[in-house]
Amino acid sequence: MVLKRIIFVLMVSISLAGCGGGGSDAAAVQDSDTPTLNASTNLIDSETQVVVATNFNPVTDTPLNYLNYLRSYVQLPAYVENATLLKSANAHLNYMLHHNALGHAEDPQNSLYFTGKTPQERTHAAGYQWPGVSENISYNKANFTGLIDELMTAVYHRMSLLDFQKDEIGIAYKEAAVPNKDDDPIWSALVTNAGVFALVALCDAGGDGQSGYLCSNNAKISKTRYQSEMDALAKKAADMVVWLAPNSQVLPAFFEETPDPLPDCKVSGNPISVQINPSKLADYTLLPDTFRLIEKVTGAELVLNRVLSNVTDQPDAEAANWKTAEMEWFAAFPQQRLKWQTLYEASFDYVYSGQTWTKTWQFVTPSFDGELIALYQNAQYDYPLGQTLYIYVPPENCAVNANKWASSYQYDAQQTPELSVEAVDPQTLKLVARQVSQMTLTFTQTDLSGQDYIKTLKLNIR
Repeated sequence: MVLKRIIFVLMVSISLAGCGGGGSDAAAVQDSDTPTLNASTNLIDSETQVVVATNFNPVTDTPLNYLNYLRSYVQLPAYVENATLLKSANAHLNYMLHHNALGHAEDPQNSLYFTGKTPQERTHAAGYQWPGVSENISYNKANFTGLIDELMTAVYHRMSLLDFQKDEIGIAYKEAAVPNKDDDPIWSALVTNAGVFALVALCDAGGDGQSGYLCSNNAKISKTRYQSEMDALAKKAADMVVWLAPNSQVLPAFFEETPDPLPDCKVSGNPISVQINPSKLADYTLLPDTFRLIEKVTGAELVLNRVLSNVTDQPDAEAANWKTAEMEWFAAFPQQRLKWQTLYEASFDYVYSGQTWTKTWQFVTPSFDGELIALYQNAQYDYPLGQTLYIYVPPENCAVNANKWASSYQYDAQQTPELSVEAVDPQTLKLVARQVSQMTLTFTQTDLSGQDYIKTLKLNIR
């Protein structure tokens, strides 16, 4: 599976003016007609903040340790690094970066770094004889934690990384030697290849029979032995895995992935997924229609865009294999992005051993080290120079696929303007301004139909 590159454009239009003069490329905001914003309330109580900080403290020294922390947090066994899978993952990573090529396929005409058209061909070329490998790819973040976090917002990728029945992996991460973040389709990437230790060992040993599952070296593994090894792996894991995980801190939004669970949308709330251990399918029945998600402090219930499961048709034909009786899962997609610095409570019913039970848990979205404002309409904000300000512009609808901002400011003769702007995500900016006397920002969102939605924020300098 491939996590689509998230594309957002920062269009900076700056006009400078001397003392008392100058124009602006941004639309003017009339103070008398425009509401003045207050900083958004942090909707996470102090007790919850302590609980999350105490319980959810990921290890971030290596990609493998980070992913294994996330797995262990939901009671899944840790992956063991496999040198052969690492070799195949690195090979595809080098191919993608060299050729600026997105996706799982390699073209043999691009001979440099070519090792196979498919993940199965590449892992076989590296020496891994079991063909039942999974591959996940994420692009264009400055660190591996960001790339894994984005995979964990993409439900098919997430459930693959939280697989009950794989136990070894190779994770390759690299940034281009000279990253061109403006023009290159790929300037960094992370690739995972995962497999099963016991099955590849059987393949290497020549298999165990004359029929069954075929290894890449043509050895055969009997159906009985295959199922025995799969069951042994599953029995090491929890009965049920939910993500967004209890007492964890998670990103607020999902953007895109391939296969695409929301083909008519470009942004939604980070989906909540529930997976049942394959060895426990006879014991559990999930009831997806009972799922609810609320803001814990306000009690507001979130509207859902869609609920997918193993019994529903998948919107993307490439995900057809996720409709199956061999798994039990569901994923609920909030219609709107989750809010920053907010405590959420999720719940759903399920049947276990003939009785109906309710599972309820809480999670939070990140808090910021400065003030946060949410721009739902044209507004103004009293801004102390030098303050770190986070500006969140909620997407007008789920089809918003382009996000731009422009700024204009004025300064006095004795001032030397300083403006630092960083994109937190496509709809959130981090801003610090110094040495200016006036400032206006204009945000433009464009949806798939080509419709533009424009909001303007005037900063009243203090």
